[in-house]
Amino acid sequence: MTESNEPDMMSESIRELPYPIPVQALLIDGSSRNRPLLRNASKWDSLEPFQITRKRTLSEGLVAMQSALFRIVLLDLSLSTLPAIESVTEVLRVANGLPVVVLINEGGTTNASVAMRMGAQNYVMKGGKSGSLLNTLKYTMERQHLLAAIEDGKESIARESHELRNALACIHEFGNIVLDGLAGPISEELREYVGIILQNASRVQVVVENLRDCVPYGSDEYMSRQIQ
Repeated sequence: MTESNEPDMMSESIRELPYPIPVQALLIDGSSRNRPLLRNASKWDSLEPFQITRKRTLSEGLVAMQSALFRIVLLDLSLSTLPAIESVTEVLRVANGLPVVVLINEGGTTNASVAMRMGAQNYVMKGGKSGSLLNTLKYTMERQHLLAAIEDGKESIARESHELRNALACIHEFGNIVLDGLAGPISEELREYVGIILQNASRVQVVVENLRDCVPYGSDEYMSRQIQ
């Protein structure tokens, strides 16, 4: 069989992944026969820099997932030990945030769509070219990295907006003290200036609340809203 240069070309871009190389991947296959998953790849080494650990039953795969070793999980939806969607539920429960890619047979896109609504991040057709699987693994990992960065950003926004809301509350409190004359009499001109300050503080508070409630593009919540 003539070897294709496609995996080598893909490896160069995949090596830019923000994870240690090789990237450890768990395949929960469920197959009782020892045969290659990919039509154009006789060895799992062709998926470099992804190093595949293959488990042939769902129960073995669930145990293996509890290791901190793996960065991504491949789930064969033709598992015979449980109905396809029930196996997705079990894997997602144990995955604890690991990206899950489901493997489907031709005509299995309905199950793939359901799995992705449940939380799987991607799917790939079984028996396809190795380059297709490499692309799927690459972009799934990149998306996972992006989602992690989004979560970090959301936490940072939450912290900063909390501090800003406290500062705005302070502005409102002392501004109203001045307007009510509790700090002493003020001129009409000063009253107008303080009113402008309070009005703009209220505008900033609305912006802060909207920023806190926004859904980042590409996040799981964003994707969920698009599906609905």
